Amino acid sequence: MTAEKEYDIVGIGSPLLDIIIEVEEAVLLSHGLKKGEMHLVESAQSARILEGLRESTKTYVSGGSAANTVSGASLLGSRGLFLGVIGNDEYGTAYEEEMRKGGVATNLSRHERKETGCAITFVTPDGERTFATCLGAAKHLGKHHISETVIQKSKILHIEGYLLEDERTR
Repeated sequence: MTAEKEYDIVGIGSPLLDIIIEVEEAVLLSHGLKKGEMHLVESAQSARILEGLRESTKTYVSGGSAANTVSGASLLGSRGLFLGVIGNDEYGTAYEEEMRKGGVATNLSRHERKETGCAITFVTPDGERTFATCLGAAKHLGKHHISETVIQKSKILHIEGYLLEDERTR
């Protein structure tokens, strides 16, 4: 007889705060973004974009591939936990709060010098989405952030495929 596991699923991945903003197509052009695509941007460009849209209404949602998987499983009744690295900033706090509201436990490490990753999600009037994604602190996930004890408490381990793209996180 096997012992009951604390979690049904543990996800490891890049915590990205989705910042959803409704915009006209001209806004995309002003930032050099091609409509309907995902653009990786650095911190400075992300900050410039957000500063230019500071008066716009924004919706914040915890995201990232593995986090979305764990959140989806939680909505279906599973007990989930998500591991990753966020910044020691207001976006990191918002990220954790949104995950908790969605019923997902977190084991997130805080990076003292990097900001929480975000996916600025532009939605044009035709419903098309365009992304300006800054990985921020999420890029700094390392072995020391992952708890084998936590993984052993889970039935399923889900590792975000994007982590395999970068040699440091692989």
